[in-house]
Amino acid sequence: MDKATFRASPAFRPPQPYEAGNTASVRHGVFSERLVSQRAAEILARLRDTEDCKWLSEVDSLQIDTWLKARARYEMASEWIDARGLDEVPDRMLRFITAQERNLMRLTQDLGLDPTGRYKLLKDVGWARHLAGDRVGELARQGREIRRGRS
Repeated sequence: MDKATFRASPAFRPPQPYEAGNTASVRHGVFSERLVSQRAAEILARLRDTEDCKWLSEVDSLQIDTWLKARARYEMASEWIDARGLDEVPDRMLRFITAQERNLMRLTQDLGLDPTGRYKLLKDVGWARHLAGDRVGELARQGREIRRGRS
């Protein structure tokens, strides 16, 4: 078969002029940073609406971002698997979602977003205060004594 006959055959489809950011070839989206980031933003909005996470701060932002992306990937993969049916899902995707679930559970506990993790955080904070004492109060007392000594 020569090139002209091949190109004229109905099986040949010329390249489509897709726009940047299209989703024509997306199956589940778990490997698309753009789609994962969009889903992570949705999850963050839901988390802010439902959870009282006052123990989280700016210091935790890297771990929170990692948790959001893991949660997004897990949700996207779960939806894809549910839509296809378990029998139609490749083994590599089942291994992927299992690994994502383990990672997500570890991060959830580390951030204190589940009861066990929250208990561990509270316990650790309590021990840290107990062992370190009221360090800020001690420093303030020392500062007052130094100022009195100068006057």
